[in-house]
Amino acid sequence: MTNKDYIIDVIKEFCYDEGYEFLQDYSGRGMYGSCCVGFVCDNILETVSDLFAYIIDGDEDLSVGDMLSITGYPKSDNMGRNYILYFPKLNE
Repeated sequence: MTNKDYIIDVIKEFCYDEGYEFLQDYSGRGMYGSCCVGFVCDNILETVSDLFAYIIDGDEDLSVGDMLSITGYPKSDNMGRNYILYFPKLNE
């Protein structure tokens, strides 16, 4: 399993644990039909912080720098009351 696959699995696990809706094929603004992983949340900053801590505390020995080189910087789209947090570099 690659680090990218590991991080995708951990994001799925995080979403399941926290009750977020995981999206495996989200196409965000400016992605022109390309899809990536993402999930629906209500507080972007808190959720990103919690997610990155969850990934770093996982079984793999990843630094924040390693993680950001794999995930890239997350992006978000506003859905009214909620947001979709997505990672364009994490496409399957």
